[in-house]
Amino acid sequence: MSTILKRFEIWILLVLVFAGIWWAFQAEPVSTASTTPTKGKEPVTTAIQPSPEADSLIEVKKVNLTSTDQGTVIELTLFGRSGTDTPVALGHDTLGLHTAEGEGVDRFFLPFDPDPLLSADEKSLVTLKYWLKAPVDVLWLTYRDQTLKVEIPGVSI
Repeated sequence: MSTILKRFEIWILLVLVFAGIWWAFQAEPVSTASTTPTKGKEPVTTAIQPSPEADSLIEVKKVNLTSTDQGTVIELTLFGRSGTDTPVALGHDTLGLHTAEGEGVDRFFLPFDPDPLLSADEKSLVTLKYWLKAPVDVLWLTYRDQTLKVEIPGVSI
C-alpha cells in the first residue's frame, strides 16, 4: 500500500476524483433569462400595468409572444389569488381565454406539465402558455366572474 501512495500518478488521480466529486455536488446557477429566440425571431414582451381595482382576483402582469412558422406561443404571467378557501388549478374549466369573436384559444401543450395553482392565502404569480394560429390584437381572459382585456403587442406571423 505504501508503494502505491509514493507514485505521482496516483496522487493526481486522487485529486481529480475529489475535484469531480466536489464539482458534482455544487448547486447549479439559476438562469434569469425569461425567453430565448426561436428560429431567428426575437420574442416580444409587454409589461401590463396593474389594474386600479384593488379587489380584483387576478391581473395580467406580462404578455410574452414567441413567433414560429405555424403560429404564435403566448405566455401570460398572471398575478392573483383563488378567491376561495382552497388553491385553484388554472385548467380549461376554471380559466378561459377567448378572441374578440368569442373563439376559444387553445393551451400550448406541454406533456406532464400540471396546471398552475392560484394560492388561496396570498397573491401568487403563475405562467400559462397558449397557442394562436392567426394574429389578433386583443384577447379576453375570464376567471370566475372577472373578465380582463389582454392586449397583444403587434407581431406578424
